[in-house]
Amino acid sequence: MATAKGDVRLGNYTLRMDFNALCDAEEDFPAIMQGQLNLDTFRNIRTMIRHALSAHHAGLSDREVGAIIQDVGMAKAAEAVGEAMRASFPAEAGETENPQKTPA
Repeated sequence: MATAKGDVRLGNYTLRMDFNALCDAEEDFPAIMQGQLNLDTFRNIRTMIRHALSAHHAGLSDREVGAIIQDVGMAKAAEAVGEAMRASFPAEAGETENPQKTPA
């Protein structure tokens, strides 16, 4: 469930996929700016969730994030990241869903 702008609860934790999380994620996923985020491995999913957790839960290790995902379930965790992204950057009237891509 979304709380404050961009905040999404995941069990006892709060995700925020804000601009800072995206900047940090860009180091691990350089193609994120082209809208080509590749979350097709368990490790990539865990890494993205770690970035989304960092605003409220800085310093969590990959192993700790993996335990959180194990507790809540991978499908719920992945869904929460998408919800956090939409909550942080809602499309405004007349704006496309992906602000990095401009219409031709």
